[in-house]
Amino acid sequence: MKRANGSGFGGLLTSAAVLLGANPVHAQITITPGAPTHFTTEQAEHAVDQSTLDQPGTAAFDLRLQFSPANNRVAAADYTGTVEYWWVSPTQWRREIKSATFHDIEIQNGANTWDKHEGDFFPAWLQKIARAPIQPLPLPAQDLAAGLGRADIKYMMGTANFQWAINPAVDDQRSTNKAMIQLQVSTGRINYTIGPDWDGEYKDFQDFHGKPIARQVSADPVVGQVAILEDLAPQAAGFFDTAKPGGDAHPLDSIVLDTDDLRRNLAAEPQFTWPDMMDGPFEGEISATVTIDQTGKVRDIGYIVADNQDLRAAALKGLQTLTFKPFTRDGVPVQVIGRYAIQFKAHRPAGAENFEPAKTYLDRANHLSFLHAPGHKPYHLVATVVVFTPNGPKTGTFEETWLDETHHRQDLTFGTAHLAETRDGDQFHHLAEGLAEGTGTGSFEQIMRLTSPIGPTNTLYEGDWCVRRGQGNDKDLIGVIGCSPNDRGGRDLDANRAVWVNAKGEFVHAFTQRVEIRAQNPQPYDGANLPRELDIYAQGRQVIAITVAKVEPAGKVELDLPDHPTATPGIVIVPPPPRTVK
Repeated sequence: MKRANGSGFGGLLTSAAVLLGANPVHAQITITPGAPTHFTTEQAEHAVDQSTLDQPGTAAFDLRLQFSPANNRVAAADYTGTVEYWWVSPTQWRREIKSATFHDIEIQNGANTWDKHEGDFFPAWLQKIARAPIQPLPLPAQDLAAGLGRADIKYMMGTANFQWAINPAVDDQRSTNKAMIQLQVSTGRINYTIGPDWDGEYKDFQDFHGKPIARQVSADPVVGQVAILEDLAPQAAGFFDTAKPGGDAHPLDSIVLDTDDLRRNLAAEPQFTWPDMMDGPFEGEISATVTIDQTGKVRDIGYIVADNQDLRAAALKGLQTLTFKPFTRDGVPVQVIGRYAIQFKAHRPAGAENFEPAKTYLDRANHLSFLHAPGHKPYHLVATVVVFTPNGPKTGTFEETWLDETHHRQDLTFGTAHLAETRDGDQFHHLAEGLAEGTGTGSFEQIMRLTSPIGPTNTLYEGDWCVRRGQGNDKDLIGVIGCSPNDRGGRDLDANRAVWVNAKGEFVHAFTQRVEIRAQNPQPYDGANLPRELDIYAQGRQVIAITVAKVEPAGKVELDLPDHPTATPGIVIVPPPPRTVK
């Protein structure tokens, strides 16, 4: 019993809540994985093109961005300033950057440039916020098109997320070879972009000569507001002069390098020491973007990405010991931006119980207690669904045919109301008919997750979960519990995100989004000990009972449903009043 992109047992709660009522209406909905519509590579290119100012055909403009800290993690005085562009064309423009520690004027006029800077270090964050308002994804058009064409695309909560390797010939999963853009499907506009030496978050789009341009641009740790974006006024003679005296012999350039290049230029081996920990993972990678000045000194360490968040403090101490020989290009010292990665191996304290990884427990429970896991045969399941409403129990029928992970169908019927969901390869279809007038299906996936005891684990981040043994009467149970690092060097457990298994590894009960799912009456079928009933509780009261009436080998199933996309509002489930549960 597995949900299809938010279906299965989850669909039962959804349908029970929305399909009971009068004045039936009909709707058919077709979706792709995790999103209400498809987003093409060409649309992604268009979104980038529309929000890029520094390209041929853009009207000459004056843009001024005022930036300040996005949070209280940094000192306001050090992260406040302005960026201004006076732009005529890609070959004629002037940019001025002002901050507390760095001031730079750069001019481009034809093939000639002029640059003058004050300050010995151009921070990576300042480079990013300076570029972000006019160039959200700084790649040549042909490279952008090629990257989007081979990108891995994921749809999540109304967004399309494109991620690709900048150089596909290099087998490097680190961020120095990765680019990403997230687009809002409903508007086709950019939410944010990430790359080796750029990132930006974009909000408050307003028109400028037919282009939707964000008026709020963020690049960690600062947020910028576009104070001016208007047609460029005539400038004084010499404003774009690149022959005037006083410029620097060499601009303060930065280059992007990967971990291997950084290591080859180490002046000494860094010192990393890993403490004992209660929670895993105990082996993995930690990395951070480092910015190195012209002398080889590390001047900035970005956010530390760790497979185990408990080790971030220890990693910072080790990264602070990095020292490099000066980097040069054509014999001229340059700054360097690069992601430095290190492998870690830690251990539990002596005497602590040795648990398996969280994913191992969840995958085992899926296989031992449910039929959708790899290794089980196709099946057809019929269940009775009872929803306890303020007006008394309502009974419906759930039917599921599961051929494999990418081919399955679920149907739910309450009286004249009927919901069907199918997956046929990469096509997902929803059909809803006989719903009460005004009832929507927009929140199906969210509500379906409430009764999906164990979600998919292919994207599970091990560091978000802790494994603990139960206490008291539950001492024979193992819990996989959501957790997060705290300021005390440990982790805070979230009992509302937990899956509990018995000594055999079978599913017992789970907590998710303030409801509890209990497995009852397990019976063997096709190598699994399948629960013949799932009871769902909210605020201590039972709200749904799902009882398996029949399970058998799968037969033929129709996966194609009528296609008629329609927009529908969201829905809300309100827990029923107290009732007596025997």
